Amino acid sequence: MKNRELLEKILLSDNVVDSINENLVFIFEIIPKLKASYKFEHKHPHHDLDVLNHTIKVVSLTAPDIEVRLAALLHDIGKPFSFTEGAVRHFYGHAEASEKIANEILSNLGYDRATA
Repeated sequence: MKNRELLEKILLSDNVVDSINENLVFIFEIIPKLKASYKFEHKHPHHDLDVLNHTIKVVSLTAPDIEVRLAALLHDIGKPFSFTEGAVRHFYGHAEASEKIANEILSNLGYDRATA
């Protein structure tokens, strides 16, 4: 099974949280920048989860539509690469960083420009 097909199967499973967690090694292999979010704390009063677990939670709250779940999976991928440390960690520019990284990932996985 191709990487893209396996990723879609994982993201569209009935229990997407378990499916992602059981396949993290594979996901990190095909999306290496996502690994940076593993145990990367938000250090912000509005977030109680690390970036990866926040992302997984967001994916779990979406409809089982591949474009929606891909967007949820990649929505904060730029956070570990665009933060300002302080008493409260801020992520200025993370949306733009996430968009750029997501476009690269989706293109590498063979998604068309409309999806990327």
